[in-house]
Amino acid sequence: MIKLKHMKFDSANHWNASCLRHPNDRDASNYAKDKEDLFPRNSVICDFGCSDGVDSLYFLKKGHNVHLFDVADLALKRAEENIKRYKEFENKFTTQVIDASEENIPIQDSFFDIFYARLSVHYFKPDRTIEVLKDIFRVLKKGGTAYIVVKSPKDKKELGWLKSQSKEISPGVYDKSGLIQTRYTKEQYKEFLKKAGIIDYEIGDYIENFTNQKTYVKSGAEKLLYIEIIIKK
Repeated sequence: MIKLKHMKFDSANHWNASCLRHPNDRDASNYAKDKEDLFPRNSVICDFGCSDGVDSLYFLKKGHNVHLFDVADLALKRAEENIKRYKEFENKFTTQVIDASEENIPIQDSFFDIFYARLSVHYFKPDRTIEVLKDIFRVLKKGGTAYIVVKSPKDKKELGWLKSQSKEISPGVYDKSGLIQTRYTKEQYKEFLKKAGIIDYEIGDYIENFTNQKTYVKSGAEKLLYIEIIIKK
């Protein structure tokens, strides 16, 4: 009997293809615009899972320094091209490819004033989610803040779309041909944060509306319900 070798999911190829479906002139997210008001001026920001960098560009325009991380090299290339149109940002940003499913953030401890992760932390099984949360806390400066939003299982339309595309393999964990997507509850996230050794946090609901925005949502939803996790260090 011949055993078929399990093929690792090609995250870079998947997210590169996803990036190419984004409008070239898409807007910064409303979540970025909302949260930036809370950032200290001239912050050093990690944009974790930045895709084509529209939120990073918004932060740069507000006077911050930004380090962009994503698994998709073509998305990062598009981000670089968009940012480099503004000469004044030449020395205010960096980009780096990382696969967060198995790699930690290649940055020293206590580096970022702000850790920003919009819809990039809900792609990991429980054990890896805990490790990612530990790493987020590690790279935050004392007094720094992490703003994280993940898709909520309470968003019935979005969850229904996910279930039509994927198989639930454990509570809140869905597999679509190797692509892991999660819809953990607040209670699960609280347990993950506890196991990561993080005690100073807030967790709640957040609704992001896309009406009249140039953006791309796979399910076609005009608004999404998130779980928001705010971590203080």
